[in-house]
Amino acid sequence: MYLSPDLNLTKMYKSFKHNHPEATISKTLYRKIFKTFNLAFGQPRSDTCKQCDLLYIKLKAAGNDEERRAIQNESDLHHTKAVQGYGALKLDTSKAKQNPNIIVLCIDLQQVLFAPTLHHSDVFYQWQLSCYNLAIHNMGTGRASMHLWYEVLAGRGASEISSCLMKYIELNFRPLADDEERKLIIWSDRCVGQNNNWTLLNTCCYLVQSRYFSEANQKFLVSDHSFLPCDRDFALIEKKKKTSKVYVPSQWKYVIADAKVNEPFSIVEMRQEDLKDLQEIERHLLKTKNKNLKVTKNLWMKYSIDDPFCIYARQTHNTLHPWQKHTVYTAPSRSLPQPHQLPPEHTSLLPISQAKKADLLRMVPFLEPEYRGFYESLPSIP
Repeated sequence: MYLSPDLNLTKMYKSFKHNHPEATISKTLYRKIFKTFNLAFGQPRSDTCKQCDLLYIKLKAAGNDEERRAIQNESDLHHTKAVQGYGALKLDTSKAKQNPNIIVLCIDLQQVLFAPTLHHSDVFYQWQLSCYNLAIHNMGTGRASMHLWYEVLAGRGASEISSCLMKYIELNFRPLADDEERKLIIWSDRCVGQNNNWTLLNTCCYLVQSRYFSEANQKFLVSDHSFLPCDRDFALIEKKKKTSKVYVPSQWKYVIADAKVNEPFSIVEMRQEDLKDLQEIERHLLKTKNKNLKVTKNLWMKYSIDDPFCIYARQTHNTLHPWQKHTVYTAPSRSLPQPHQLPPEHTSLLPISQAKKADLLRMVPFLEPEYRGFYESLPSIP
């Protein structure tokens, strides 16, 4: 049980003395008695759910009991969906630990890492180079793989996320034989620009048609209620980051590798040729114009080799709800290319802005000589 974060023991003791001026109880005794109630002071909330915050304000402003009941019912439904999501993730994790042919992956992109990590005051007002890290956490094995690249190689959109997923699959799994089955389940938040989009859904279908899996599922936690095991991994990295120095993007791999002593993270440095142009997949899958399937409206989507033209969708994790069947694909026009045969998204380095290049060059004198050439050679927009 938690009390308001605005309170503390001193405030409560003063309030007690104000309300009971005749009491002779000392603060030491008050503290001793307080501890017997198993109470703590809450911390100020951060990164809260906007839907929960909105419903809370509406509930406080409600003018009558009927309006309050309607808002409370909406809030209860919202929280029920969130709880169902975590329950489904826990159930999938249990199945993955028992059956090696059920692969449950949680994927998430860490907040942007920067290079170089200098500490003098001017750095806080200067552009730094953005570095990206996608975590793929295997719930069956408990091992996490970190995929690193930086902004000159590519952006951080759906194609890059899907490329990291394909790289992970290539490194850890082989294509199935005709009599084999393997199920993939991907859990993520509902970030439209990275996870909840047609690009990643097409990639899941591509991995099935390429025979890495016999079935692929994409599942999402409710927006703003999407704490994943990847977030625990990122917390370890953030803690290590506070005591580390990074001069060039490639040094982030050492920070991340040292962030976890037991079962260290696997590190995959994504090259530009690993970051694929995934429009090529869509051209081979020949997607039809099905306007009924809204990928951002569903919490669960499934694709199976047994029904290669259709995607099944649910707006809930409740297995009692029926599937909505959507015909999405036609027969491939030609044989699908293997992942390594897909063309890269970019064939040359991406230029940074002149302002960012100028700021990076201002940092160069503070770097050791062997790192200066990296920033001096970065392309910039003319």
